[in-house]
Amino acid sequence: MQYCPKCKIHIRGNKKCCPLCEGSVKGTPGDPAFPALKQRKYSVLLSFKICAFIFVLVEVAMMITGFLTGFRYHLPGLIMTWAPFVLLDLLVALYYRGNIIKLVSYQAYVIMAVCAFIDYGDGYLGWSLHWVIPTTLLSLLIVTIIIGYGVGLHMVDYMIYLLVDVVLSLLQLIPVFLGINKVPYAAVISVGVMIVVAAFVVLFRPRELGNAFSKYMNV
Repeated sequence: MQYCPKCKIHIRGNKKCCPLCEGSVKGTPGDPAFPALKQRKYSVLLSFKICAFIFVLVEVAMMITGFLTGFRYHLPGLIMTWAPFVLLDLLVALYYRGNIIKLVSYQAYVIMAVCAFIDYGDGYLGWSLHWVIPTTLLSLLIVTIIIGYGVGLHMVDYMIYLLVDVVLSLLQLIPVFLGINKVPYAAVISVGVMIVVAAFVVLFRPRELGNAFSKYMNV
């Protein structure tokens, strides 16, 4: 057992110095005072492999089902079409699980992309541009602000996500001006709210805006 000649105390375990006076200790190191428990490490790579394997199983099962039924039913093909988006969503959730704002943002982007893909595949009924994308962007803006305040982040830490939402929302004006979006009410409201947010950031938070750009440009 180790011993401190200055403090006149015995020390359990293996210490380089006395915990009281930080002086040198003498004696032979002993066993640690508390046993060290083995911690199971979470493997992201293993999770990726499991998700990819499940994806292959689903695709093969639906392909076999479609072949045996003569492809008379739409369900196998629909599942095969959706499976890659579900896999991508799971991989994004696993990769960004430590950053909730980034996770929510990418989840929203995936939802908008999937809805636009389905809308286009159905012959473009327009519901993705009319309602889904504008309301998703507005919801994402609100959720980002709530999460930022809720977890005590500085505005510079999540401002970049707000700016991305603003840019994506402004892109909605392209189909409006081209006449592709026949029901532009939600899109116009979404763009208006985003412009107000952008004006607030530029006028009242210019320092945080500059710091955010510097931070993410360096990254």
